[in-house]
Amino acid sequence: MALANERGIYIVLEGLPGCGKSTQMGLLTNAIIQRFGDNKNILNTYEPGGSEIADAIRRIVQATPFMEEMDPICEAYLYAASRAQTLKRVVKPARNKGDIVLSDRNFFSSIAFQGYGRELGYRTIIKINSLAAGEVIPDRALIINVDPDVAMSRFHDKGGDKFETMDLDFFRRVQKGYLFCFSKFSGYTMLVDGNGTIEEVHREICHALVGILWD
Repeated sequence: MALANERGIYIVLEGLPGCGKSTQMGLLTNAIIQRFGDNKNILNTYEPGGSEIADAIRRIVQATPFMEEMDPICEAYLYAASRAQTLKRVVKPARNKGDIVLSDRNFFSSIAFQGYGRELGYRTIIKINSLAAGEVIPDRALIINVDPDVAMSRFHDKGGDKFETMDLDFFRRVQKGYLFCFSKFSGYTMLVDGNGTIEEVHREICHALVGILWD
């Protein structure tokens, strides 16, 4: 099976914590290796983080306890700052070389978590991220959709991810944000049913990449 095109490809996996992104990223990476062997380089990255500077910002915004509460606008700018560094210094060069880039999260997370979860609004997040993301837009973003209560039952990193301490109402708002992303950016987003088995979700993801990653 051949690549759908010979240029670099940027694919993003999105969804609530506990939706299975990490598992599916590993399965997708293995599927690409099995189909293309050494013909294509694969870069796995993530947000926030993915570079020395971006990872430092990640520790500040996501895993450092502070006595004062972080303002949602401050939080949104920190995520955008980390994103700018990773997209410009890691993702863009790799895609320009023809690599396949797989990322755990992109600016859709900010729309869902800060725009809807923190209730800053979609337009505010787009304004903050317009320079951060620039022209580095995913070829396909796969939103793994699961029920918030199911996702919360799978949380495992409450010490390293502050969002895993949030309540159900917060994650219901975040899910609405992801559904908004799917409708707003329908040209390059796909909604994947994450309530099935790991194998079923993997098959749906592979099918969603026909014409983008492979023919």
